[in-house]
Amino acid sequence: MGGGSVGPTGEFNFAVDEAYLIENGQITKPLKGATLIGEATEIMQRISMCSEDLGLAAGFCGSVSGSVYVTVGQPHLKVDGITVGGR
Repeated sequence: MGGGSVGPTGEFNFAVDEAYLIENGQITKPLKGATLIGEATEIMQRISMCSEDLGLAAGFCGSVSGSVYVTVGQPHLKVDGITVGGR
């Protein structure tokens, strides 16, 4: 994941640093310039699978008031529907 933002109502947009198109269950080609767009409570209802490969990393959360160091991460998820913007 790249940079992004989450609003007070749960609306979000996040840039994707590395993504691949999956067609008929096979990874077919890399995607560039993708952005994930949605509303958190709607997307949470569309999660149909969750792996057991939780990974954590150091990160930071920033806004106009400054940056705070945080721990970020999650396991791989299967989301059955999300808006993808970009080229």
